[in-house]
Amino acid sequence: IDAWPIEEPLAIAPAAPLIGNIAMMRGDKGHHFFLDAALEMLKCQPEARFVMVGEGIGGRRVERELRSRIEKAGEQKRIIMTGYRWDIPKVIAALDMAVVASIAVEAQSRIVPQCFASRCAVISTRVGGIPELVTDGHNGLLVPTEDGAAIAAAIRRLIEQPDLRKKIAAAGLETARERLSLDRMMKETLAVYERAIRLS
Repeated sequence: IDAWPIEEPLAIAPAAPLIGNIAMMRGDKGHHFFLDAALEMLKCQPEARFVMVGEGIGGRRVERELRSRIEKAGEQKRIIMTGYRWDIPKVIAALDMAVVASIAVEAQSRIVPQCFASRCAVISTRVGGIPELVTDGHNGLLVPTEDGAAIAAAIRRLIEQPDLRKKIAAAGLETARERLSLDRMMKETLAVYERAIRLS
């Protein structure tokens, strides 16, 4: 697709769904469950393409394991690991949907608000503060942690129901405008300080 912000555009048909996972590659980010979902989805949606954006840390064990699994499955052309990308907003804009597969508590996700602002449909596990942002079926889909089959089912649902995908993407954008603007966040922060001063 021409919209993919990389030196060599991905060989993806215009109508093919592009699903991404954007996260530092470490154990708590749930990459293996995203990969489970991708491999399952390719059985019934062979035209789909999956991208894993991010790099490993430390010894890069998780990154090596993922590459090994993809190579053993022979899916290097349909499941692409891009490594570190500096242009995440452009990457998100190229996606049809983004998956947050974290298995440990996320105080709050940075990717979810970025996806909202880019009108990109979000699928996320129910961890930490994410359910405070994502309302299941409204501005995203929520799935259990450590469950590749549940992630695959959510992806399939949004592929098979494009109107739903557009609806939740639009609701995500509205959430970003109404709740996550800089002005709104500043006003709410100042209000907290003002209440603390009054109570002191």
